[in-house]
Amino acid sequence: MTEEKAKILKKNAEITAMDAFRISTVTGKTPALTDSKFGGIPYWVPSMDYPLSSNGEKLVLLAQINFAELPENNVFPKSGLLQFFVALDDVYGAEFSTPDIQKDFRVIFHKAIDPAVTAESLADLQLPTNVDGSDVGFPIQREMAISFEKTVISMGVTDYRYMDKIREAADFVGEPRPEGDDAYGFLKGSEYDKESKNTRHWLLGYPFFTQDDPRRYSEGLRRFDTMLLQIDSEFSRENPDYEIMWGDAGVANFFINSEALMRNDFSEIMYTWDCG
Repeated sequence: MTEEKAKILKKNAEITAMDAFRISTVTGKTPALTDSKFGGIPYWVPSMDYPLSSNGEKLVLLAQINFAELPENNVFPKSGLLQFFVALDDVYGAEFSTPDIQKDFRVIFHKAIDPAVTAESLADLQLPTNVDGSDVGFPIQREMAISFEKTVISMGVTDYRYMDKIREAADFVGEPRPEGDDAYGFLKGSEYDKESKNTRHWLLGYPFFTQDDPRRYSEGLRRFDTMLLQIDSEFSRENPDYEIMWGDAGVANFFINSEALMRNDFSEIMYTWDCG
């Protein structure tokens, strides 16, 4: 790598740095009803209308984030639950042509948790879980407790804005601006591999795609400028089989507009996943 390119990459890491939460799955722990988790039975107030798919079938909990469990931050509320639901179908509720239409997925924010709600009180609702999706290969193989680590992350090559940020970084350090929107033309071999970061599970940060960022091809989707949640495929050391699997070892992403996030408005969300 040339000295000039190294300077640009270092500056790019600095100007795109942001706080994010690395999510890790936790073995040997059964999450409670209101805990942060992947899969399992969701917290739900029985008097509320439960989210349904376009076919009228109940959606399944993909992920639940209890904001009270997050490290100190100034982005999310101090309490409440954020839930991600998807349909039990062969594309896990995604609509790739219109990924911002919550037809077969839903993101729901509960500002407060009613302590009177228990798993027993939800039994009559007959809520489906990830286990019910085993015949369609639902991505979450088992209910998983999760934990959070606050860290700093920078933009990787699969974000469609990467080369624009590289040119901005070049201006900062006084180097010639790389041309084109293809990172392959700027980075070579191991350089590209090193910048292909941001895999695994994240709350906030920058996305990783096995193929390409769909916002690259749609100006209408570029309002979703902030990654809200990423769930990657995963297998554990204890179990060599994949316990999270998106198609062929893919990854799923949920996006939100940054201004909406500041208002704690989770009503407009973009959801997509891809695989190799």
